[in-house]
Amino acid sequence: MEEAKKMDDRKRSRGKKQLRGRNLWIFRLLLLLSAAGILLFGSLFLKEYREYRAADQEYASLREHIEVGTESGETEESAESGEKAESGESERPELKIDYAALQKVNPDFSAVLYFPALDLRYPIAAGKDNEDYMHRSFEGKSNAAGSIFLDAAASKDYSDLNTFVFGHNMKNGSMFGKLKLLLKDPGLASSNPYLYLCRPDGIRKYRIFSYFVTDVEDAVYRDVTEADYESYVERSLKRSAAPESSETGIDFTEKPKLLTLSTCSGPGSAGKRLLVQAALVEQWQEGDAQ
Repeated sequence: MEEAKKMDDRKRSRGKKQLRGRNLWIFRLLLLLSAAGILLFGSLFLKEYREYRAADQEYASLREHIEVGTESGETEESAESGEKAESGESERPELKIDYAALQKVNPDFSAVLYFPALDLRYPIAAGKDNEDYMHRSFEGKSNAAGSIFLDAAASKDYSDLNTFVFGHNMKNGSMFGKLKLLLKDPGLASSNPYLYLCRPDGIRKYRIFSYFVTDVEDAVYRDVTEADYESYVERSLKRSAAPESSETGIDFTEKPKLLTLSTCSGPGSAGKRLLVQAALVEQWQEGDAQ
């Protein structure tokens, strides 16, 4: 009887040791998995940081070819705020763009997008398809920030009734990351609702008339024809988050060319896109008086 009790005690002791050993093994495994997760997260964070930094440095260098307020003494701050100089100068933006230098950096250079209210100044690339510059910088380097790029299906001279330009919504506000500020502060577009498309042959001025979040499969992405132009614009005006979007002063009966900026709407919004739409209201040919 006593011998049987001793055997039971030994079994229980072995069971406890095995349990402790198993628990210790599980603890060590969890510790290893946690360490691996931290290392993986850290490496991904470091990779993202390096790519952000590389993209920032590259586009800062490119901005040297896109100078604001250099020809008439207008300050960059006044240009971005939409204020005019006291001299009563033209509303044509005071820009000095080295098109040849941008073309040399990338033969796919198409135009410069200038959006004063958000301080956006980027060269636009025109790739062979819409994947070409999705994760490739303007200088052709692999980078998550990608480039601002023209819709591959669009006419390269921006002569379509509606032209799409795409860019990533970067967390640090680069590329089209600042477009979401229009939703947070409607006053931005109200105070200076213009953006500019600059090409060697001249500058085109567009007025924002609508911005809203929609689905990636929305009909807004289809081609606009002469027949459905007015109904297309009317739908965009009705959906706009912009205050007083119907009071832009744009004469849509003349069917002015449209420019639509498109970006993803942010984390947790899979399949959603933020669009900013503007209509051509004025243009200056190269050589026109400043």
